[in-house]
Amino acid sequence: MEENRARRVADALRDRGIDAHLENAGIDVYGVRVVLGGGREAIWGNEGTTSLAAEVMLDGDLVGFIPEIPGSAAFDEAQVVDAIARADYQEPEGREMPEAPPPAQPLMREGGLFRRFLGGFREGSELPRYPVTRQETGPGPRASQPGWRRRRPRRRGPPRGP
Repeated sequence: MEENRARRVADALRDRGIDAHLENAGIDVYGVRVVLGGGREAIWGNEGTTSLAAEVMLDGDLVGFIPEIPGSAAFDEAQVVDAIARADYQEPEGREMPEAPPPAQPLMREGGLFRRFLGGFREGSELPRYPVTRQETGPGPRASQPGWRRRRPRRRGPPRGP
C-alpha cells in the first residue's frame, strides 16, 4: 500500500472510532495496523500485493489472518475502510461481517501539530501551490506607486572621508 493512502485509510478508520495506525514495515512498505485489544493487532496491506489481506498478531506471533478479499485490488479508499471496519477477528481465520458495526466516537489523528514534520513534508502534495518566483508574484506592491525607486545597497566597511 502506498504511504499516503495508508495514512488516509488509518485516519478514516480513526474517524470511525477504530484504533488504527500507519504501519511502516520497511523501506517503502506501508500498511494499516489495527489494535484489537488483549495484545492483538491486525496488520493490513503490507504484504506487498495490491489486494487486501491481514495478519493478526499477538505479541509478534501470528495467531490468525483474514484471507485475501476478492476484488480488493480495485477498491478505492472508502471501500478499503469499509472492508477493514467489517472484519471479524474472533476466529483464527477471520471473515467479513455482512455490515460494519456502528461508528464509535472518533479518535484523535496521530501526529497532531507536528504531523507534517514527522512525515518529512511528504503528505499534502495536493495543497495549493503558492507563487515563488518574481514572474509569478509580479514586481511587488510599491512598484506601482509613482516616484518609488529602489535604493542602492548600503556600503559596508569603514566610513569614507577626512
